[in-house]
Amino acid sequence: MTDFGPVHVVEIGAGTGSLTRHLLNASFKVHAVERDRDLVPILVQEFSDAIAGGALVVHEADGARFDLSRVLSPKEPGVLVGNLPYHLTSSIIFLALHHIECLKGAIFLVQKEVADRLNAGPSTKEYGFLTVVLKLLFKIDKVANVNRSAFWPVPNVDSAIIRLSRLKNGPEIPNLEAFIVFVREVFQQRRKKLSTILRASISLEQFDSVSIDPNLRPENLSPEEFLRLFNVCGKYR
Repeated sequence: MTDFGPVHVVEIGAGTGSLTRHLLNASFKVHAVERDRDLVPILVQEFSDAIAGGALVVHEADGARFDLSRVLSPKEPGVLVGNLPYHLTSSIIFLALHHIECLKGAIFLVQKEVADRLNAGPSTKEYGFLTVVLKLLFKIDKVANVNRSAFWPVPNVDSAIIRLSRLKNGPEIPNLEAFIVFVREVFQQRRKKLSTILRASISLEQFDSVSIDPNLRPENLSPEEFLRLFNVCGKYR
């Protein structure tokens, strides 16, 4: 966390405050988001001094839909953190993408399978559309593997901590939301050739203009190649 400097932290799914306490002890200003109305009073009581001192704000809200722009801004970007349940991982990542200008980065505890997928390279079975989008915007690091025995009750899978750090000189994506739709739709037919998937949107001459072989499949393209294709595909602009 210290790599990001003295930033505001938004914690998704604060629970009873185990991580919240560590963040406060590290002198971060924390916005703890918790949707369980039975847990919110526990947080408020447990951290009453931090709340009174302005170091902590507790929000009763759905973390997957929380408006980060309420507490962060492009002028004062922060860090998103959380222990993400498998079924909410994609939603929280989309939250980060939607509010990208408000973030310096994120640190998540996720299932190890998810961490491997997000950091996968082209031409591997783990490589997918979220990987493509994230790698154009963030440096992705697996900080540590966490054995399932570290939790109680013991889950059926191992976990990993991943850190997403905003790229300072990343490529310009003219319309991020449209780019996400483009990559997702192309990956829905990942075993077909690009020329087949995009035959109504990109001509063979346009493939040639961006130096991409139309006989390749989506899983073979680098994130940068996906962006080049998007930039000549008028359908999504």
